Amino acid sequence: MTNFLGDNTVRRWIHKDPLYIKGIREYNVEDRMKDIHWKTSLKANKLMVKDYDYTSEQQMVIILNTQCGDPCCNYIDEELLETSIDIAVALAAKASKEGIPTGIWSNAHLIYCNGNAINEIQPSTGNFNRILEFCTRIYLAVKYELNKYLESRMLYFDKNCTYVLITSYLNEKDIKILNTLVTGGYKIKIIDVSRDNRIKNIKGIDKISYKGELK
Repeated sequence: MTNFLGDNTVRRWIHKDPLYIKGIREYNVEDRMKDIHWKTSLKANKLMVKDYDYTSEQQMVIILNTQCGDPCCNYIDEELLETSIDIAVALAAKASKEGIPTGIWSNAHLIYCNGNAINEIQPSTGNFNRILEFCTRIYLAVKYELNKYLESRMLYFDKNCTYVLITSYLNEKDIKILNTLVTGGYKIKIIDVSRDNRIKNIKGIDKISYKGELK
């Protein structure tokens, strides 16, 4: 999977927009094949890619899915859920360092003494400590099925935001909701933490697979 080291790695990953190509530069391992500028590459005799600028308006929301199977209450994989939480924290930390307004949503049970659990933190700069506390309060169980949770949040999706879904499982209902969001012009990305990379590719959604190393 893409690691979170180096300059602007999260910004490069979530903010690429063909309207903001500022030039051509040499290819590196973080670049996508579809960004290769073949005409320039042939002239230079080496791989060259489009160099993007970034929109300052962009925000990121991490969607942490704790559903590991169906029925949701019968499939709890603590190891995969712990991995998902670790990735969410690492991604939020890197985004915070890059000045990207970041939030988190989750269908998890959250543990609060007063019982007033809030399953969403809206994107903002300087949110890392709140997101870290949010993640420490996650109980390894499912409060809502993912598709029902996403349906309940449909009115709150923002086209100036990139949504990064960290998940080990998607069913057909989940995929249908994600397709609806993409068709509606919302930007979705998936981090697949399943052991066998079983998350299906979904048209219009970039997916990366966790390989067991978090940097």
